[in-house]
Amino acid sequence: MKYINLLVFCFLFFGCSKTAALYWCGDHACRSVAEKNTYFKKTMTVEIKKSDQFDKIIKSDLEIIKEQTNLEDKKRNVRRKTFVKRNKSSKKRVIKNEKKLAKQARMNKLKKIKNEKKNSSKISFCKEKKKDLRLKNNMERKIHRRNMLL
Repeated sequence: MKYINLLVFCFLFFGCSKTAALYWCGDHACRSVAEKNTYFKKTMTVEIKKSDQFDKIIKSDLEIIKEQTNLEDKKRNVRRKTFVKRNKSSKKRVIKNEKKLAKQARMNKLKKIKNEKKNSSKISFCKEKKKDLRLKNNMERKIHRRNMLL
């Protein structure tokens, strides 16, 4: 019994609901109630079309133009945003490359300095070795001369 009462209530509720109606003023849909009333006063006729489909809503020319301009503005905004993003990313790439180049230049300078230090230390080491050898040779000669004299 509960289900029958619920079913009857649903039929009454949905059956008594207002159907969507569109008023036609001649060859176009009335935009407002005031327009419908003025057209009715002039011609004494207003067509009523019941639409079961809510997706067929007729829009005024002004609304269509507004939507088109909004779409164009959105497209412009999207283009502008993508352009800004590209510029930012390209600037970031340029900055990154500059940092890399600066880092490489610093590394090259450090390598040159290290190589110069190594070379200078090798040269100084070789010079010291040569001096030691000369001193040693001189000492040996002196010793050899002394031995010869004795």
